Amino acid sequence: MLVSRSIKGERRAMKKLILVTLVLIIALGAWGSVIITYATTPHTIPVPTPAPIPTQPSQSKELPVTPVDSAKGNIVYHGSSSLPEVALTFDDGPSLYYTPQVLTILHQYGVHATFFTIGENVRLYPELVQQEYYAGHVIGNHSWDHPYLTQRSAASVYSELSRTGDMIQQTIGIRPTLFRPPYGAINAQVEFQASRLGLISVVWNVDTRDWDQPRSTESVIINNVLKGVSNGSIVLMHDAGGNRSRTIATLPKIIVALRQRGYQLVTISQLLSDMQTGGTGYMHVLTKDVA
Repeated sequence: MLVSRSIKGERRAMKKLILVTLVLIIALGAWGSVIITYATTPHTIPVPTPAPIPTQPSQSKELPVTPVDSAKGNIVYHGSSSLPEVALTFDDGPSLYYTPQVLTILHQYGVHATFFTIGENVRLYPELVQQEYYAGHVIGNHSWDHPYLTQRSAASVYSELSRTGDMIQQTIGIRPTLFRPPYGAINAQVEFQASRLGLISVVWNVDTRDWDQPRSTESVIINNVLKGVSNGSIVLMHDAGGNRSRTIATLPKIIVALRQRGYQLVTISQLLSDMQTGGTGYMHVLTKDVA
């Protein structure tokens, strides 16, 4: 009797073991299918696709320009006196706050300008320089960190300009051909170092004095332009380096006023290219010997 009960107990235990084993097999099979499905299905974190940057500018900006005899120390400050053209130029940028506003205004009025950029700002905000370039504006060299180059050694001047040229080329794919000395301070040595790098030195003949805060009110800035402008004028403005809210406020009015007077607004490259059609008196000759 005891043996019979023992056998029955063993049979019940065996049935339970078989049942548990079957459950485990089924469970493992289902889990394996999950693993296989996960392994064969791509699971990637979606990454936003950045807006494509054009590989070509909207139009050619690096136009052929009238050669400047750098051996004589020529500095461009004016375009053709016989053509109703004016070049708007902006120094010291790019600025994260003001440059986009300038670009918006220029786009609204269909104007192409010239931006003389500082190397360290190009390094900080390369996207803004790309926006300038691909919008059809010309990018120029304004030194690396805006020093008085006339107080620097020849090696230092060369470094300031070459570093900036390298940074601009790295950013937009081409080296600048135009150079504007900070503060307009230039001598034979500075011009010579610029010419070694293939740069044409460009200053201005109309200063808006938008940098002269707080004395230069909006009306003063506009009057400075309208009183000084003539055929071939190069106008100095700023899109960085301080509070440029008055530049932003006056820029549309300046554009409208110049067009009402019959002027075409062009880049420095266009201004120099059109010099081939006539007009003189656009350069200053430095006669001091270069050491």
